[in-house]
Amino acid sequence: MPDSDSNHPDDDARRPHGNIQPLSSPAVQSITEFQSTGDQKFPAQLRLKRNWQFRNIYGLGQRAGDDHLLIFAATNDQCFSRIGLSVSRKHGSAPTRNRKKRRLRQAFRTIRHQIPAGLDLVLVPRQRNDSSVRDYQSSLLRLTQKLARRISADSNTHE
Repeated sequence: MPDSDSNHPDDDARRPHGNIQPLSSPAVQSITEFQSTGDQKFPAQLRLKRNWQFRNIYGLGQRAGDDHLLIFAATNDQCFSRIGLSVSRKHGSAPTRNRKKRRLRQAFRTIRHQIPAGLDLVLVPRQRNDSSVRDYQSSLLRLTQKLARRISADSNTHE
């Protein structure tokens, strides 16, 4: 293991210099603001990960969709909503699929307090290349409210 106090000739190139100022571009500022806000975290309790959870939602849940997103939903016994993501290979290469998943997670993080509580949601993006985080946010909000109304109407008719 190399010694951290070594005098390697490239050490100066590897270490950040004290005279470098942080960037002040709008993109960097928005990233900093995002990282500093505590309510936009995505803890493990908000994620659906297991295959049986997805199968349960697909089998028991309702679905709604629009041009950007298809959502399957089922009720849970929690006071918060959880999401799972399903992005198939039809959407393209791994980097393309990962980009869509990042956008969906970001959309959920930013509006999760406006989404009706007590739902398990599986988000399936449509095969479009022009969907932005804002598109996913508006679709997610509109479709989850529609699904919540539909689920509550179904539970009222079964009582």
